[in-house]
Amino acid sequence: MPVRNSQNEVDLVIFDFDGTLANSAPWLETVFNDVAAEFGFSTLTHERADVLRTLSTRDVLRELGLPRWKVPLVARRMRQLAIRDADQIFLFEDAADTLHTLAREEIMLAIATSNAGPVVRTVLGPALVPLFFEIRAGASLFGKSKAIGAISKRSGLARDRILYVGDEERDVIAARKAGVCAASVAWGYASSDRLACARPDFLWSRFGQIVEYCQT
Repeated sequence: MPVRNSQNEVDLVIFDFDGTLANSAPWLETVFNDVAAEFGFSTLTHERADVLRTLSTRDVLRELGLPRWKVPLVARRMRQLAIRDADQIFLFEDAADTLHTLAREEIMLAIATSNAGPVVRTVLGPALVPLFFEIRAGASLFGKSKAIGAISKRSGLARDRILYVGDEERDVIAARKAGVCAASVAWGYASSDRLACARPDFLWSRFGQIVEYCQT
């Protein structure tokens, strides 16, 4: 485990994947309505998708007419499709540089995501995968706190030295439940206003702010 200067407030950054490191929204748009038809919930237009970005996860499910009991089935189908189409999903610009910079600063990196492990590793590629001491994939829609908690325990770090970075309200809730700091990024699925309502510790609009905070 890296030994870092005590003035640094963060020793481990755990990232969500979709909407945080990976710009998977364009791919999602290509498969969403087919999955909606398969499982019997509402399809999306661009305009309706913009509205959903302003809602909580539970309200999104209600608006789509997707009952909670179907969510694991839909998530499994989405993971299957993502594995099939992993070569169509790409990292956000500046994501790779940010990860390399944090690694050079001897900050531990991990991922806690609902997506499938093979997808994460394919999108990251051979240059980035080794930067992560753990990738926990396949978390349930409302079960990321367990993944964050498991990573935190394995790290051996105090929870106040750990930061979870995500792009949805449920990521903030999961971080709080796991007892770690919560940061939200405005370039993912949820709107900035929706994220602000979740009251994360930090709300960032560019990747550079992650590095700037970890370097203080």
